[in-house]
Amino acid sequence: MRQICMVVLLTGVTALAACGGGGTTTTTTTTGGMGGESSTTTTTSGMGGEGGHGSTVTSAATTSATTATGTSTGVGGAGTTTGATTTTATSGTGGAGTGVLGSPCASDAVCAGGLCLDEATQGWPAGYCSAVCDQAAPACPDNGVCVDDGSMTGSGICLQSCTVGPNGCAAAYSCLDFGVGNVCYPTCTAEAQCTAFCDADTGFCSATDEDCANGMDDDADNLVDCEDLDCKATCGGQITAACTMATPAAASNMGDTSLGSFAFAGSCTGAGSHEVAFSLTPGVAGEHGTLTATVSSALDLGIYARLACSDPSTQIACVDLNAGRTDEVLVIELDGGTPITLFVDGYSAGQEGPFTLTTSYQDNAPLCAAALPEAIGDTVGDTTLGTNAFTGSCTGSGVNEQVYTFLPAADGTLHLNLSSQADMGVYVRTTCLDKTTELGCADVNIGGIDETLDVPVKSGVAVTVFVDGYRPSEVGAFTLTATLM
Repeated sequence: MRQICMVVLLTGVTALAACGGGGTTTTTTTTGGMGGESSTTTTTSGMGGEGGHGSTVTSAATTSATTATGTSTGVGGAGTTTGATTTTATSGTGGAGTGVLGSPCASDAVCAGGLCLDEATQGWPAGYCSAVCDQAAPACPDNGVCVDDGSMTGSGICLQSCTVGPNGCAAAYSCLDFGVGNVCYPTCTAEAQCTAFCDADTGFCSATDEDCANGMDDDADNLVDCEDLDCKATCGGQITAACTMATPAAASNMGDTSLGSFAFAGSCTGAGSHEVAFSLTPGVAGEHGTLTATVSSALDLGIYARLACSDPSTQIACVDLNAGRTDEVLVIELDGGTPITLFVDGYSAGQEGPFTLTTSYQDNAPLCAAALPEAIGDTVGDTTLGTNAFTGSCTGSGVNEQVYTFLPAADGTLHLNLSSQADMGVYVRTTCLDKTTELGCADVNIGGIDETLDVPVKSGVAVTVFVDGYRPSEVGAFTLTATLM
């Protein structure tokens, strides 16, 4: 299951609400949500969501670092998402209109697919002609892509397909990878692209703009005042000052978020809550290792990391899986000598107070050197006995993994089948220490249902295979079956 929750498809509210937290969260949801144990009803108490399931295939040049830019995916799942509104079409077989996928619209009648994702109620800039589809047998007009609508019913909506590179999408839209294909998706950047306001955090249009000093979430994107990108100009000085005053992190640090700044939020935590920022440069240049940061508190606090303190698009990880009194553990693969900012932040307003933050860094070269051999056929293992240093693009942070090396005897496709009662995924890299060389990652199903992954391999060129859990509790025995086709 993917750690990052899927972008809410049918609304202009909340583009990336990943990893949920504990405590009580209030959402405005008709249907929707995505993977994990989520809070997706109005005023729901619970442990928070954990992201959706995902299966991704990337080229060796594609980075797997997680950011809050909406590039992500998964094909379903439940997450803590504010404002998910699933449109119910009266017909999924098309209407009387002629508008092709992605065409501007204000009503269903003008769209050939019978569904308009309009700007007035759903925030899609100038409207967006779509159609209802079935994920089990996806079929979309105009060579479109069937993308999960977040309802957890197997239904989806058709979005215009595109090619990443020169933007072939309409103004206020960009070509984004949703795992099942590249689609044109809202990314407005200026008020002129919307009838009223552009919400810079979600890329959708909004009927209201953020007031940067009233302590409220005026544009309903789960961000308050200076946390909101729409307040960047107004809050620039405050944000710069908070970054300049970030505390250098030691191995053990004590703090109190109620005494911190009120200018930042992560993709999975921090909305409407004060935070404390720490600066850190782990390891030394030349190392390829893992930073582990642990937050302990009686309150529901989360932790996230950015490469640039003031820029939310540089977020590389975020975790808030638990309610208070249970540690949050953030595990990040990071080249030694890379400066980052760590934020300890409350899951929601009122979740503020004392905490302890511990940090450690290890060089992963010895772990890769000790990788076990993977052969054709069955390999039986147990992640309980594994390391806790690596993360795939579709699996969780801070979870034990087993690491294998596979040396192909011929060119072909390596087919992997993973069986376990725990919720585990499998991913493959060409270079063990480099997460950007991931060839593919699969964690679509919950525990007890097999995961499968196919990746291309070349004769005599070793690849590294990782069996990893979706969340810290998902560890145990497994069988990994390898076939070279």
